[in-house]
Amino acid sequence: MKIDFFIIGAPKCGTTSLVEYLSSHPDIGFSKIKEPHYFSTDFPGYQVNQNYESFISTCFPLENEEKLKYGEGSVFYLYSAVAVKNILDYNPNAKFIVMLRNPVDLVYSLHAQLLFTGDEKINSFSDAWKMCEIRRSQNKQIPTTCREPFFLQYDKMGLLGENLERLYSMVPENQRKTIVFDNFITKTKQAYMETLSFLDLDYDGRDEFPQVNVNTKVYFQLINSIVRYPPKV
Repeated sequence: MKIDFFIIGAPKCGTTSLVEYLSSHPDIGFSKIKEPHYFSTDFPGYQVNQNYESFISTCFPLENEEKLKYGEGSVFYLYSAVAVKNILDYNPNAKFIVMLRNPVDLVYSLHAQLLFTGDEKINSFSDAWKMCEIRRSQNKQIPTTCREPFFLQYDKMGLLGENLERLYSMVPENQRKTIVFDNFITKTKQAYMETLSFLDLDYDGRDEFPQVNVNTKVYFQLINSIVRYPPKV
């Protein structure tokens, strides 16, 4: 098998919901780990596997029947300097789906998500924003539990335009699709059907589209940190 399509970002833009919908389609085999980040070799902290055979066996275990399309959804591929090139070297015909939203809403929600996962420790988004340049230039105030310091640079994470330009310069128009979050929320069925058409798949009749992975807030950060990163005995 070879992976046919990739949902490459952006984070907090509805990608988890889209993955949930596509995963239930009878002709799609979706990665069992939503975000393996195998092809973003410049973000090793987020790679589930660095060996291709292990990556495939972990994310695409053998199934009873072959699927028409296989996909995965690593949202930080959009920010990677090498992921798109690596994907095209792997599969020149790969298709790319990008989900976008208001950059202000994006970085605010991303901060909440990074707090929840333990990658961020500054509770106030305003204070975390002020630390961007210090973290970038002085490599300070970066939590030891942070898997990829670049993702704490909220000012850079909101620059969707330059990342789209890189994608558009490398990927032919017929191999890329952009979905705007507001349209996805208000016209979910239409967006789903258009995505299936983009992937050359038939509509499966799905009519229910519950939201998945809504914005998360951590109320007890110490408990969350202990659960996710238990101390060594």
